[in-house]
Amino acid sequence: EPVVLTAKLGYIRSDVDGSGASRTMRSAGVYRWIVRCAADEFVQVTRVTGYTAYASGGSWDQLDFHDLRCSRSLSSQRVPAVLRNSTLELRYTAYKDWNQNDDYDTGWSVEYECVAAAPFEGLLPWRNCPAAEQLLTLSNDTVMTDFDGAGYSPHNSNHQCLWRVRCPEGHRVDVELDLPIDWDQRPVLTLTRVDGAPPLLVTMTTSRFTLPMNEFGVQLHGRSGLGMTLQYWCVAPTTDALTVGIPAAQPAELTAKRGYIHSDIDGSRSSKALVDEGTYRWIVRCGADEFTKLQSIAGYVAYVSEYDELLFNDVRTWRSLGSQADPAVLRNSTLELRYVVRTDWRQSRSYDAGWSVGYECVPAAPFDGQLPWIGCPPQEQLLTLGNDTVMTDFDGAGYSPHFAAHDCLWRVRCDAD
Repeated sequence: EPVVLTAKLGYIRSDVDGSGASRTMRSAGVYRWIVRCAADEFVQVTRVTGYTAYASGGSWDQLDFHDLRCSRSLSSQRVPAVLRNSTLELRYTAYKDWNQNDDYDTGWSVEYECVAAAPFEGLLPWRNCPAAEQLLTLSNDTVMTDFDGAGYSPHNSNHQCLWRVRCPEGHRVDVELDLPIDWDQRPVLTLTRVDGAPPLLVTMTTSRFTLPMNEFGVQLHGRSGLGMTLQYWCVAPTTDALTVGIPAAQPAELTAKRGYIHSDIDGSRSSKALVDEGTYRWIVRCGADEFTKLQSIAGYVAYVSEYDELLFNDVRTWRSLGSQADPAVLRNSTLELRYVVRTDWRQSRSYDAGWSVGYECVPAAPFDGQLPWIGCPPQEQLLTLGNDTVMTDFDGAGYSPHFAAHDCLWRVRCDAD
């Protein structure tokens, strides 16, 4: 049975003083302490010091605060930390009997205090790794898998951490995610969607981005040597269009005067959509008296045995989309964006691919007679103006070249005289 502590202030030590000068003659097993504060109080972890034991050929003993599993050196935890709970369950897992451990310099100490909850209302993150999905419905909130977001008291549970963010209907969600690099055990996070679109797999990022939906699920997979922090805000939608990942409805049609198309969470190559091979399409429709202006093009397409492809109407881009000259005004009121995925996500291990396109609908009149035709028409295009220009890339410099499988066909026709 666990030891229950109800005093407002207390200490839990594995040995006489938590300094490692002694050790308990205990058997292998799990030992528990439960701190119970009042309903209007939170538990503050004031101090954590010491080390857990290591047995030859075995594992480090483990100390869990609820479901936050600490590292070998407990002194690396950054405290004090106020937990968003009125109780604290402390679990010490000893993997071998005391006489099988080689370490005599191990011992640990935890100091706690019950503090009034009111001053912290709305200011504290959830520090946990829920095995059952935790629903978050506040207008803004934060989850962390360690004490301070710095990764020194990492989650390395054997279960996934599961959360669901739900904002009011019609809202979008701004997200700030800190998922540090750990080359030994790379943390992977999946964002699941309620709109039927493929999930997004995220790894190694510190990024702020917007999701054009009011609800999404979060799954943190596997064992990580570093912590994760995710903060979100429910925000009212703007008039700008925004798509993230691969839309469920194909093709996705955008009629807003301005918008952004991201293949991943932010176009920074830190995530990828879990999609199969195929061609995915977006169509931007401006007014009949407007042209489509490409405000920004950035990022990379994936490569396994061959590159994926991104086509603007019939202009096919290079691997590095950031090399495209922009902005560029197209002599069209519509833009068809086609993303050709040649290797599905199960085969592709490329996390350094992700792209972003920004567009705007602009009045056509100021550009009358000044813009070239950009593209590679597979059917003969008739040109009858007194002077005109055709280009197979965005700027004539060859950075977004045509290399389609079909011939490009034009016919120039001047007056008979």
